[in-house]
Amino acid sequence: MVGVPRKGWPDRRPPPPPRRASSGASALCGDVLLEGERDDGEPPRHLVCDPAGRRALAQRMEASRAVQRVIAALATVPPIRDRLATAIAEMPDACDVSHALAFLAQARNVVDCTPNLTPQQRRVATSFLDATERKLGA
Repeated sequence: MVGVPRKGWPDRRPPPPPRRASSGASALCGDVLLEGERDDGEPPRHLVCDPAGRRALAQRMEASRAVQRVIAALATVPPIRDRLATAIAEMPDACDVSHALAFLAQARNVVDCTPNLTPQQRRVATSFLDATERKLGA
């Protein structure tokens, strides 16, 4: 029997992920408390109530994640991995944006100065480093 083939997936997009639950407002600053930001003490409050402090902490976390993504991506190319080993060892556990940008500059020098990369490897690595720098606000 010939007919319309049935697809194994729906015609619409899945629903968006659920929003993080709010547990009221902070007693110290009055901002909304999200699930992962709440201190266990009473009265309810943020781990860091200062909005500037929360932004700085989020920037540090993003910088550390960006460096880890760069390390994971560039470590797949053995010549780059070998030349970046000392720079990786010198990175602090929780870096800030300036450390991350310095590491990216050093990684760019390694990519530019490694002689046995194919043009495509060099182009992809440079593009990835540029995108990471833009994401960090450089």
